[in-house]
Amino acid sequence: MAAAASPSPAPSSATAVVFAVNGERVELRGGDVDPGATLLEFLRTRTRFTGPKLGCGEGTPPFPSPSVTLLLLFGVGCAG
Repeated sequence: MAAAASPSPAPSSATAVVFAVNGERVELRGGDVDPGATLLEFLRTRTRFTGPKLGCGEGTPPFPSPSVTLLLLFGVGCAG
């Protein structure tokens, strides 16, 4: 009988996720990241950017919609 697969371990506190929102740097350590949170939930609860709203929840934004550029850099792969 095969053993049940264990869930993936949570990121270590040494792992960082670094990204920019409207040019403002945001850095999260592994222990700060909720893997179940959406980007919208994160922006509204963990940053000062409360403007983004959930539209219909079906994946199609209302128009006109502000453009959103998101750049994700994983700290373990970047230095400097």
